[in-house]
Amino acid sequence: EDDDSMETFDPVEAGLLNIDQAAILLNEFRESFVWSFPFVVIPASTSVDALRHRHPFLFHAIIAATSYRTPSVQRQIAEEFKSQIASRIIMHSQKSLEILQGLLIYTAWYHTVYQPQTQQLSINLQLYKRKMTLAGDGHAPAARSADEKRAFLGVYYLTVAFAQAWRKRTTLVHTKFMLQCSEDVAEVPSDALISPLIRLSEVISRANDYFSFDDIDNAEVRGDIILDMSMTNFRNELELIKSSLPDSVRQNTTIILKYQLLDLWVHESALHGVLWDTPENPTSLSALRITNLFRSVAAMKTIITTLLDVPQKSLYHLAFPSWSGWFYAIILACKLVFLQ
Repeated sequence: EDDDSMETFDPVEAGLLNIDQAAILLNEFRESFVWSFPFVVIPASTSVDALRHRHPFLFHAIIAATSYRTPSVQRQIAEEFKSQIASRIIMHSQKSLEILQGLLIYTAWYHTVYQPQTQQLSINLQLYKRKMTLAGDGHAPAARSADEKRAFLGVYYLTVAFAQAWRKRTTLVHTKFMLQCSEDVAEVPSDALISPLIRLSEVISRANDYFSFDDIDNAEVRGDIILDMSMTNFRNELELIKSSLPDSVRQNTTIILKYQLLDLWVHESALHGVLWDTPENPTSLSALRITNLFRSVAAMKTIITTLLDVPQKSLYHLAFPSWSGWFYAIILACKLVFLQ
């Protein structure tokens, strides 16, 4: 249970920023950051004072994510947040929606405070998976608040994103409960992002399992015909998702980058010669493979171009899943140079 008497850390009281600066950062989170990660919403009616006193852990996470203009201050705030994780969650086993929301925000923008010597990302992921029962214990979606549904879906979204980045199988299974939650949440404009992001994440996870990207050498899906048909099927599914996007989010950078990442993801098989080789032609490039190689190159280019076109002031608003697509595209481009 939560221990209200436990000492909390307040960046404002600590003198790392003043209340006016905190209010500006909170508004920036509401107006900009939420459009990259719509799974934690702070109502406009909640003042900065109310948030920092009623939900100090969540307030701390938001300030850690948004204080990018002052890197030295951001690092101090992030270090204190790690201490709060150790104290509140690991030592005192606190469980609440606020804790889950704070972990989600901190993890979504973890790349802004990443330090190899003190990284604890894997710990964060395990912690919020353990806390998923708050929002996804099998109760009917109607019995859950919109904040709980968003947080529950945010765990799935980030879990898929990190699994894709690390080339691992997703440890969470997409369920009908998730589908219902993603369709139910429709209170604020950014909620329109949730359903398509979850749908795209589910396809990413399914494509990973289908093509065995975590173990290419032992993949069962092989050969020109089956690979080309499989990629065509995934491509058609991707087009259906794109065509069903609400008009309000069609130009959203996070949606565009997630769509482009999936486009590259389903065509990655074209780069793995072991999947296309046959005993008769062990090193030849078939017409089907060449066609899909061109598609993968086009997908790489679109991801890189999209990010390069993002205004500099908006780059810090992008959550980790958007940046992981950039690095993934660069890695595959390098692999293409040494194509086998």
